[in-house]
Amino acid sequence: MNALKASFEECDTAYGSLTDATATQMIKTRRGERSKLGALVGNTIHDNEEYGYMSVYLRLKGVVPPSSEAR
Repeated sequence: MNALKASFEECDTAYGSLTDATATQMIKTRRGERSKLGALVGNTIHDNEEYGYMSVYLRLKGVVPPSSEAR
């Protein structure tokens, strides 16, 4: 849980520091150079894909994914 909390804090810092002026700044990533905005969009896409995979495994185990629970 500590690692998960730390990862959320790291992402919150990255998203919170993005401004119109910094969005197009280029940074080095494992996939080469990307804009800061591009890197964060890629992170969001990756998170959505992983949640999709996770929801399948949860359903196979008889667990309702959090986004599908009744409100």
